[in-house]
Amino acid sequence: MFKTILFLDGSITSTKLLKEIVKTKKFKIKYIIISPSSDKIIVNKLKKRYKEKVQITDLKNKNLIKKISISSCDIGFSYYDKKIPIEIINSLKIGGINFHPSFLPYNKGRHSTFWAINQSTPFGASSHWLTEKFDNGDIFTQKKIKFNNFESAKIIYIKQLKLLEEVIIDTINYISKNKFLRKKQKKVKNDYHFAWDIKKLTNLKSNKKISNVNLGNLIRSTCFNNKTGYNILHNSKTYLVVSKYSVSKSKYKGKYSIKIKDIFENLLNENKFNFNINVKNFKLRVTSKIVKVSRLY
Repeated sequence: MFKTILFLDGSITSTKLLKEIVKTKKFKIKYIIISPSSDKIIVNKLKKRYKEKVQITDLKNKNLIKKISISSCDIGFSYYDKKIPIEIINSLKIGGINFHPSFLPYNKGRHSTFWAINQSTPFGASSHWLTEKFDNGDIFTQKKIKFNNFESAKIIYIKQLKLLEEVIIDTINYISKNKFLRKKQKKVKNDYHFAWDIKKLTNLKSNKKISNVNLGNLIRSTCFNNKTGYNILHNSKTYLVVSKYSVSKSKYKGKYSIKIKDIFENLLNENKFNFNINVKNFKLRVTSKIVKVSRLY
């Protein structure tokens, strides 16, 4: 039986990871580290069931780090939103495994679905060995998924999380049979994205142009809920534009430019603006509206 520590962010995916660990009956849980930003209802349920094993922490307390490091755990599993200290990682006899909703080495860090859409990189889910750098260790196992019909970021992200559940199950089954897989990650440029990097693509100046392909991908990648979209910057103000769209087949495959000014002026005049974008073999029927205006400076 493996002495185990879990690092959880309190999400549904992290609780499913915990359930799989418990279900196999091959792991003896010594610690459950939960992010302070976790849902309180989930935290209370875990505390009630696992009691003193549960620690709500961002792992910055030196005494706790030392206590965990000398606890002789065999292996760790992570679906966590904080950095795990290298002292803890190095103390694990076998090592630690992290789970990430992207096809590594592509789209490490935050907003993996957004970047996969805008940079035309693969979609998928991965498990990998923990190192000091986020999402950087050798691949344990992973799965790729294809999307061909211009699905929105929300649809893709939900499917990637379902695929990640399969990766979690496969990884735990391998380890329970003493199979420890390793494959070096490929080296790719610009493979890690911080939370604030998304602003570089989602802020559009009203006097600029954008290609049909880039605007189509931007709308597709920000269709997540009624609060996510792109910003139009105009006269020291930021206008948050939220869109939804439907897709039909199109014979048009070319590239053309779209003036941000034209979209912006129609939004100001009509509040809600309908327009078409041709991208590859698809026609997007887009409905956009301004949902928030704020000062830029």
